[in-house]
Amino acid sequence: FEHIIRMITHWRMAMKELQTKSSELLNAARGRLIAEMGPHGHWDGRLSSSALSTAIAVFALAEVNREANRALIARGLDWISANINGDGGWGDTPASISNTSTTLLCWAALTVSDGTNESHRNAISRAEAWLGARIGSLDPANVANSILSHYGTDHTFAVPILTMCALSGRLGAALAA
Repeated sequence: FEHIIRMITHWRMAMKELQTKSSELLNAARGRLIAEMGPHGHWDGRLSSSALSTAIAVFALAEVNREANRALIARGLDWISANINGDGGWGDTPASISNTSTTLLCWAALTVSDGTNESHRNAISRAEAWLGARIGSLDPANVANSILSHYGTDHTFAVPILTMCALSGRLGAALAA
C-alpha cells in the first residue's frame, strides 16, 4: 500500500513539474508572438512560393479574362516552368518532392500557354513523362482513377484537382469548358 502512495506522490510531483514547464513554454511562445506583432496590431508575413497555388491562380486568371490578365498569366507560367523539379514533376513548394496532385495541376495550368514558349512546351513534355511513369498513362480514365484511388473516399482534394483537369481539357475535350 505504501508503495502505491509513493507512486501516486511521485506521479503528482511529475505532473506539477510538467504543468510548470508547459506554462513556461506557453508564456515564452506567447511573448515571442507578441514581440513579432507589428505596430498596427497584426503580424506581417509572406507565404512560401507554391507550384500548387500558382497553377490554380494562373488557370483562374485565364478562365476569368485571359486577355486582361495576359501579363500575370505569363509570369505565372514562367514561374511554373522555371520551378519544375529535376524529375519533371512539381511538389507543393520548390523545396518539396514531386507529387501527382501538384504535377497534374501544373500540367493543367500549362494548357493556357499559347504554345510559343519553349520552356512551357518543355515543362509540359517533362510533366507528361513524369506522370506517365507514375500513373501508367495519360488516358483520362487512368488520370481520374489515379487521383480517386489516391484520396479514397475523401473527395476534398480529388474533386477540385479533377475539375481543373477537366476544365483544361486534360481529361478529354468533351469535358473542357
